[in-house]
Amino acid sequence: EQVVENAPIEEMSRDKENKPFSLFRTLATAIVLSSLVTIAALIYLLTQSAPQGEGRIPFILSFAIPFGVLGVAFGAMGIIGINGVEKPSTRMALLISGIGCFLMEATAGVFGIVSFSNVTIGVCMIGLGLCVLGITALSFFNRKEA
Repeated sequence: EQVVENAPIEEMSRDKENKPFSLFRTLATAIVLSSLVTIAALIYLLTQSAPQGEGRIPFILSFAIPFGVLGVAFGAMGIIGINGVEKPSTRMALLISGIGCFLMEATAGVFGIVSFSNVTIGVCMIGLGLCVLGITALSFFNRKEA
């Protein structure tokens, strides 16, 4: 019976140890997921809306290369950040990546609306970017507790 009674106490102490970093882990997860969504949305937009003919490949590459590199870079930073969130330098890198991820999402959303005439995906990408920016702001104001 003593083991059963001590188990919740151990879980509570473990939760208190991880609680200061939980918002940064949420930020890292949001960065990874938004990067994947940006890449998937751009693939969809480019396959549906790219012009036919000779200019198709350069048109696709002009969007795919910059957003693909940024998406992979932010996704990698998010994956690294999930495990290394205890270090202050990693937390600062996550804050910077969150702002960069918002800028990537907002830019991709504007391109989706203006260049591809797909308002639905464009607005969703901008909304996702705003969510990442909100989590980044919460993490920034919560960093003193971590």
